[in-house]
Amino acid sequence: MKRVASILLIGLMAFFVLPSLASYAGEVNLVIDKLIEKKILTQEEAKQLLDQIKSEKEKEATKSRQYTKQVAQEEVKASVPELPAWVKNTKLKGDIRLRYQSEDRDNIN
Repeated sequence: MKRVASILLIGLMAFFVLPSLASYAGEVNLVIDKLIEKKILTQEEAKQLLDQIKSEKEKEATKSRQYTKQVAQEEVKASVPELPAWVKNTKLKGDIRLRYQSEDRDNIN
């Protein structure tokens, strides 16, 4: 049940966060275009600025993915019960013996 709830929570977070990131990117592009129009920034400076913003977004996305992965791992560890000591200390040894037997019959009724 906890696993389903956590997956649902992560899905809802992605549903609400991703559109806001897209609108943020559009607003940044509009501001940079206005700065180029008013000759405050050159095309080269604008390109460098956009590249820098893109790399920052990628870093934030990577951190977000790592955090989500870490939270999911912690939830899995919390949901798995710990094994008793006698199970951890049990060691299996031995060998396996296999046998093949073929029975050929001439008259099968």
